[in-house]
Amino acid sequence: MTSFAEDLERGRWDVEYFALRFLGVHLHPGQVRMGLAYLARNPTGWRPAYLDLCVSAGNRAGKTLALAVIIMHSCIYKMGSRPPEDGTDVALKRWQQSPYMWFHFAIAQEVADLAYIEIVNILKGVHVAQLEGRCPLSDEVPNVAQYDKKYQGEYRWIVFNSLLGGAEVHFRTTGEKALGSLGRDMHGVSFDEAGIEPRLEWIIKNVLHLRRLGTGGQLWLISTPEAGITEFADRWFMGDPEQPDRSLRKFSMRMSSRSYIGFGLDQDMFDDLVADMDDDH
Repeated sequence: MTSFAEDLERGRWDVEYFALRFLGVHLHPGQVRMGLAYLARNPTGWRPAYLDLCVSAGNRAGKTLALAVIIMHSCIYKMGSRPPEDGTDVALKRWQQSPYMWFHFAIAQEVADLAYIEIVNILKGVHVAQLEGRCPLSDEVPNVAQYDKKYQGEYRWIVFNSLLGGAEVHFRTTGEKALGSLGRDMHGVSFDEAGIEPRLEWIIKNVLHLRRLGTGGQLWLISTPEAGITEFADRWFMGDPEQPDRSLRKFSMRMSSRSYIGFGLDQDMFDDLVADMDDDH
């Protein structure tokens, strides 16, 4: 195999290595922990161990960047999809050409587009987390993805090169209770700032959960606070590792803004800005 193929093979089970080798992004420990939870598999070796994952993260903790890396990794490797039953060219080609779609949601289109911007900036090699100012994957795979067109002229949409499996990422709002996504199989679902969605539980049970019945895809819920009387808080505590009755198919974690110091936040400026904040904030 070529060195590129060998590196790509290694990256399947190492998100931290994948991010650095192919995206030029150095993940901080909190982001690495997100990647490890995402990669955990059940006894099949290819289905995810955790179906629902909740991340409560501070402002500027790097949650959207970590999610962008996970989305790209999942799409390129088609994580969670049944692998080819044999190694024949026919089976491999069928798997490579099989559809794979990730849907990313937010309460408003502007918020949903934040993950889109993260991915596009990474692919362009202009993301602030890329210290060398380049994206190795884009350098090595011509036209690595199409991201300059909207899906049916309505919302942001990314399609990866067919050489990388041709997976799609759709960036949508939960307006009209996300009903525009009914009928679509979802191999991965993410919801940014889920804590401010007042109909979160209804949307999960009546739309998102049903769209992954045929795929077994993961559902990522990301938000800034988990405290308070919100549906996101209830979801978060279902996967809290400290709860003895938590669901084994759910995983929840916190990620501090302090984790991003040295990776996008400056220590001195951070200290100055939080000096006058009350303890709760």
